[in-house]
Amino acid sequence: MDLTARASRIIAAQGRAVTLKRETPGEPDGFGGTLPGTVTDYPATAATARYGEELAAIAGGLFEVGDLRLFMAVDVAVTPQVDDRVAAEGEDYRVVRVSPVGTAGTAHYYDMQVRRDPAV
Repeated sequence: MDLTARASRIIAAQGRAVTLKRETPGEPDGFGGTLPGTVTDYPATAATARYGEELAAIAGGLFEVGDLRLFMAVDVAVTPQVDDRVAAEGEDYRVVRVSPVGTAGTAHYYDMQVRRDPAV
């Protein structure tokens, strides 16, 4: 079994279904503003973990209490990006950081930091 399949199997066993949401840029509204873009949902599987409060206290603003760590399988239809949204554990989160984890240029899973999204 290759590393990607192994990572996906572990994430599926320990994780749950989540939704990655990506919004396309909106169009100008003609009054100096912008109309909202279209949001596309991408089903995914991710295992979640919480960052410790002590990490948030010493990280100099890089982490906030309540930030969530997602380990997302690579079988999602798009590559996650900063500012994408994720629906997980009954909450909406904004992607703060995403790191593909892999070898030889091949991602085996995505390690993501997400933060509750007050805009939703």
